Order: sequence, then structure tokens, then C-alpha cells
Amino acid sequence: MKQLATFLVATLAFGAASAGANEPLTYDQAISRLRACATAGATNAPRGSLREAVVAVRSLCRPQIDRVFDATDERIAADNPDASAELLGELRTKARRKIDRDLAVLVSTQTGLAQ
Repeated sequence: MKQLATFLVATLAFGAASAGANEPLTYDQAISRLRACATAGATNAPRGSLREAVVAVRSLCRPQIDRVFDATDERIAADNPDASAELLGELRTKARRKIDRDLAVLVSTQTGLAQ
């Protein structure tokens, strides 16, 4: 119960801190903020299962995840100026899956929960 209360307090604190911070970020800044949020969130994430912990961290870090997705989308578009919309969509999907996978690995490492 204490762990849940700590997690909720951390969620509110991160949410309040990120609410006013909508300035544009570079890709590296977005990744760095996501990594910091996920590491902090994993510390107090539920320990029932990896899935449960990842869902909790994704909820906590949603603003940072969205920023990484946006920065990734911009980078993909800039790197592929002549690509079709279909190809850009495929590249974005692959990139987002990799980000999701990397986030799950980070949470697994921080919590000690097996994949």
C-alpha cells in the first residue's frame, strides 16, 4: 500500500512538472527526459508483473513519450524528404515500437521483473 501511495505522489509530481514544460526539445533532450522519468517511475512502479510496471511507467511518462514520438517523427521526415506517406508511416511505426521495447527493457532492468 505504501508503494502505491508513493507511486501516486510521484505521478502527481511528474505530471505537475511536465504540464508547463511544453517547449520544443531536441531528440536527445526528449530521450534524456524520458529516460529520467522512466527510471524514476520504475523505482515505485507496481511489482506484480512487468506488464503492470510498464503500464504504470507509460502512464506516468506519457508527456515525455509523446515528445520522443514527435521528435522521432520529425527526424524521420527530415531524413526521408522524398519518401511516400506510406513509407514514412512504416518508419514511424518501427521507431515507435523500438521506443516501446526500449522502455520495457529499462523498466525490466530497474524493477528486476523478467520479460
